[in-house]
Amino acid sequence: MSVISRSIPTLLRGISQSSDALKQADHADIQDNADSNPVLGLTKRSGSQFLASVGSSTLGNVHIQTINRDASEQYVAIFSNGNVKVYELDGTEKTVTKPDGTAYLNTSDPRSVIKTVTIADFTFVVNTSITTAMDSALSNSASNITQAIVFITQATAKTTYSVTVDGVTVTDNTDGNDPLSTDTVASDLAAGLNSGLTGFTIARNGPVIHIKKTDGSDFSIDGTDTQGNTKMTVIKNSVQQFTDLPNVSPNGYVVEITGDEGTNFDNYYVKFTTNNGNALEEGQWQETVEAGITFKFDYATMPHVLIRQADGNFRFARVDGDTYTLSGTTYTLPKWGERVVGDLVSSPNPSFIGNKINNVFFFRNRLGFLAADNVILSTVSEFFNFFSETVISVLDTEPIDVAASHTKVAILKHAVTMGEKLILFSEQTQFVL
Repeated sequence: MSVISRSIPTLLRGISQSSDALKQADHADIQDNADSNPVLGLTKRSGSQFLASVGSSTLGNVHIQTINRDASEQYVAIFSNGNVKVYELDGTEKTVTKPDGTAYLNTSDPRSVIKTVTIADFTFVVNTSITTAMDSALSNSASNITQAIVFITQATAKTTYSVTVDGVTVTDNTDGNDPLSTDTVASDLAAGLNSGLTGFTIARNGPVIHIKKTDGSDFSIDGTDTQGNTKMTVIKNSVQQFTDLPNVSPNGYVVEITGDEGTNFDNYYVKFTTNNGNALEEGQWQETVEAGITFKFDYATMPHVLIRQADGNFRFARVDGDTYTLSGTTYTLPKWGERVVGDLVSSPNPSFIGNKINNVFFFRNRLGFLAADNVILSTVSEFFNFFSETVISVLDTEPIDVAASHTKVAILKHAVTMGEKLILFSEQTQFVL
């Protein structure tokens, strides 16, 4: 046996659990109370420093979040059972306004149940014992009535146009039309429907006829022409192609574009907005959400925010778009994004709805939640939005909602960012996003 003497270049590599054969000379087995610093070398780990007292009694079971706003402004937020307090580092207590109360913080174990992350002046607060839900309000409720439009796309000679509404049929033959135009055909059909139907409201603007029951109930409608049904389009609730829609329609009318009949994944909805706000005139079609479905979160069940206000004090509130006045200036709080396009298939609820949010984090300019075995990330730079902006195309910035794939049940509990990667932890497994 011989003694080997060699120099160790540095003591900065830290500890390693690799086998001795794989370790470098400057790896350590144990490193207690030491800090490997590339500038100072191997130094003793800094101890704690007493700054101030925030009270004379023991804090007990609380969740503590340090808010490091900038180099000169730091705070400590203390979340207890049904309450939150904020202190400066010198122990000065700040005023915390609580317009919605603190019921969201009710828990006997704040240290384990409350999770927080701070982004700029907003600290997102999650009570992991509360199940999130959708609000019962329905989308486009004013437009969720049965109505139809008849669009005369072209007027041709020796053609008979026919419209049947609830068994009443009205026809117009263009042989006697003077002048021969789409407006004339639509005018003749509208006059016939007005005289033949009761309990209906019939309106016309140019080549478009708007038909609906006065009580908003359902009705049947069909339309034909003797040119192979190519000169007239009847639209009731849906149409196959966007190009089939006229540029004159009722204000607020919602129509489904069905697209390929073999799939439901290319369906989308458009809403008509008239140019001057009148009931039936020219305007534009814009992508929208299906009428009559839930579209926004129940704010009481969603994470709340602790906001650093302009006066240096704080506000703990729901994320519901509320407004408040401070020193004569009115501020509007953000609110959780709503479903503005698509339906429950093309733009489904985020997977945290109906589940408890297990943790909250920030990753690559997105706010993230862990719920069940899913990781859910917000729209890029829009931390309050978890719904798609469009269902017609896939955007790089849209929300991400994926499940951990494993043979075991993997309820995700924690997330740690490491460079460009996100490390996810369940009780038995780890994943990389």
